[in-house]
Amino acid sequence: MYEIVHFFQKECSNFIRVLQPFNQTHLYICGTGAFHPICSFLEMGKRAEENIFRLASHFENGRGKSPYDPKMLSASLLIDGELYSGTSADFMGRDFAIFRTLGDQHPIRTEQHDSRWLNGKTTLKKTVFFIPEEIHFPEKKLSVFCTV
Repeated sequence: MYEIVHFFQKECSNFIRVLQPFNQTHLYICGTGAFHPICSFLEMGKRAEENIFRLASHFENGRGKSPYDPKMLSASLLIDGELYSGTSADFMGRDFAIFRTLGDQHPIRTEQHDSRWLNGKTTLKKTVFFIPEEIHFPEKKLSVFCTV
């Protein structure tokens, strides 16, 4: 038992797993929170000369945004104020899902324990970049397409 306790004492208790630009002055940041994921905003200021680096005092539950375990793989992307995360939804790392959180819309997730969507932690190895492109049509309609 001593070896297990000694092993955990050497490790940091909060690993930053989500670090996404939210707007011109803030980052959205989530960590494992010693197996209780937490999230907050980090104020950076508009310019580097401002020397602002302040963590907000309000923290929110990071479940579905950050994994519980720092060894679990995860991926996240913040688009138009909505955070999309692929991570473990439970403490044991058995329920992997893709979540949409933040923003004005209701949070959603892929179906629970549906192995057709995600199959184990190795599924979340890749980083995907979405490049939005706006196209204006003569009918005054705006369409947004994303290139992967």
